[in-house]
Amino acid sequence: MSYTALYRKFRPTVFEDVKGQEHIVTTLKNQIRADRIGHAYLFCGTRGTGKTTIAKIFAKAVNCEHPVDGSPCGECETCKAIAAGASMNVIEIDAASNNGVDNIREIVEEVAYSPAAGKYKVYIIDEVHMLSIGAFNALLKTLEEPPSYVMFILATTEAHKIPITILSRCQRYDFHRITIDTIAARLDELLKVEGVEAEEKAVRYVAKAGDGSMRDALSLLDQCIAFYLGQELTYDKVLEVLGAVDTEVFSKLLRKVIRGDVTGSIHILEELIVGGRELSQFVGDFTWYMRNLLLVKTSENPEEAIDVSSDNMKLLKEESTMLDVETLMRYIRIFSDLSNQIRFASQKRVLVEIALIKLCRPAMETNLDSVLDRIRVLEKQIEERPVQQVIVRDGGAGAVQEAGMAAGSAVQSHQPAPQKAAPEDLQKIVAGWRAIVGQTTGLFKQSLQRAIPKYNGETGDPVLFVEFQDFLGQNYVDNPEAQQELQDIIAARTGKKVEIHMLVANKHQHTNLEQITVDDALRENIHMDVVVEEDPDVAVQSFDTTLTYHKLDRICHYVRNGVPFIATHMDTNCPTEYGFMPDCGAMCSLITDSTGVKPRFLGKPWKETVDMVAEITGYQPSEMAFVGDRLYTDVATGVNNGAKGFLVLTGEADMQTVAESDVEPTCIYESLKEMKTYL
Repeated sequence: MSYTALYRKFRPTVFEDVKGQEHIVTTLKNQIRADRIGHAYLFCGTRGTGKTTIAKIFAKAVNCEHPVDGSPCGECETCKAIAAGASMNVIEIDAASNNGVDNIREIVEEVAYSPAAGKYKVYIIDEVHMLSIGAFNALLKTLEEPPSYVMFILATTEAHKIPITILSRCQRYDFHRITIDTIAARLDELLKVEGVEAEEKAVRYVAKAGDGSMRDALSLLDQCIAFYLGQELTYDKVLEVLGAVDTEVFSKLLRKVIRGDVTGSIHILEELIVGGRELSQFVGDFTWYMRNLLLVKTSENPEEAIDVSSDNMKLLKEESTMLDVETLMRYIRIFSDLSNQIRFASQKRVLVEIALIKLCRPAMETNLDSVLDRIRVLEKQIEERPVQQVIVRDGGAGAVQEAGMAAGSAVQSHQPAPQKAAPEDLQKIVAGWRAIVGQTTGLFKQSLQRAIPKYNGETGDPVLFVEFQDFLGQNYVDNPEAQQELQDIIAARTGKKVEIHMLVANKHQHTNLEQITVDDALRENIHMDVVVEEDPDVAVQSFDTTLTYHKLDRICHYVRNGVPFIATHMDTNCPTEYGFMPDCGAMCSLITDSTGVKPRFLGKPWKETVDMVAEITGYQPSEMAFVGDRLYTDVATGVNNGAKGFLVLTGEADMQTVAESDVEPTCIYESLKEMKTYL
């Protein structure tokens, strides 16, 4: 007899053998005992978590002649026939290869015939998300009202691709990723049955490599046993077979990265490649290592949160003192992005090398966490090597007075004191608030980014009130150093002196300020003195096929100086005969990235659009339907404002977009032609 793979040999035949899905097993057994069996089930979850296995056990249980506590007995003729694949009552269909309308129509025709033996005719449709839209529509009516003797069990790894109309007709069961402890315990049981000796550390690594999938873990274990047939399975042997990397190598690599040693990091990578390590596995394992390090740094009891040896825990605790949380999260982000790219890359090594260089050289990126990491590096350099200063005092050319002073030394400059700010100066300060905040650093900067600058327009006092929007701002309310930092930045930018008062939202009694927002300040600021080509009252962006750099430069200039920014609609792309071209939303994103100011959109999907249509046509919103190929504008206009929203899949939206969106269409059509059925 030919060899049978472990995952097939030890596939559970009763509910009691299923591991890690107790919440589903208990529910199904209760339904069988109480005779409350549904007609349609949807099993969702990642690969290897037991969806098809439980579906087969459930199909046997509902047809079993003598069920035992909700599980199939395995002894009756029906159970034996189903187990052997000879039963006409259980039909398994692979939707990946049978995904057309004709395939589903065959099922619809077959359900009219009752089972020759047993109670139920069970259809198990695996990878159901692969069905076409037409196939789903053909299945819809039968799935909703099948004959009493018919059951459907749909299994999928990508539930978001299934139409909402199908989802709403099924009992949905989400299969959890199986824990490492559960997988390791199951592997231990099977190894004893197979008579294979294995180290506990080796078994746990295989369980972790399974990534929540029992089938993947069994396949990897099968591979390791076959390579070292007849030998004890050790941790080092498992690493060699799976192309994995030991934790000590990760520790060595991370320390090179923290020091910014690009050459050393690349040399370690070279050694791994020469040793035959698989790069995709390396990226995933190194990301996991940094995840463990993050937990060590942020958890009060890391020993309870992380399953590692005492030696590895010692290394992690030591390394946790070498870098801050923001830097570590940047490392994880870079390698998480890499794990998605490397799957389909032809030059995997190059991508990994670039990622390592990014870790060592934060200057290669411009986002916030990279900037913070660059600041960390500079601060470290200042600590290690004192900065030499040369101070020049007033006194004419060549008046170099002092040199070689240590960093941090202070020399009083004889600069004139800045003048007090006038009300119009406060307006300009509020309008340029984002630029001011951009000069601050660290956590103070993060709090200021969410704060709102205000002033009392009634008194005209040169006082700037900074209203924090969350409790974290309380740390700066009575902090003179933070106030001084802001005063210095404003004085350097404007030449004006302002008094800073810091407040937390809803915790102050300044009633005059409650009505003065940034938007109010912008409106007051429209007519301020600005050197521009024109003096617009408002900046409007719409769909513009003649957009030029000059136009972009002008509108960005106006917006930066406080002119209200308005856009006609949010559409990102406009369909053309050759595909898509940038629409208003994309142009607005460019302006926002440059200025930091988001526009106020008019038109779709706002309620004003529906009100306008109602006023023109005389119809109520409940009598309207908005049809389009975009969820966030066309469909949202209807469903968010009391009307209907019909999505047509002829533009930028697809079923995955529908699943990921908060906007739920009333109906979905592949083309406008299909709408005639509804009409």
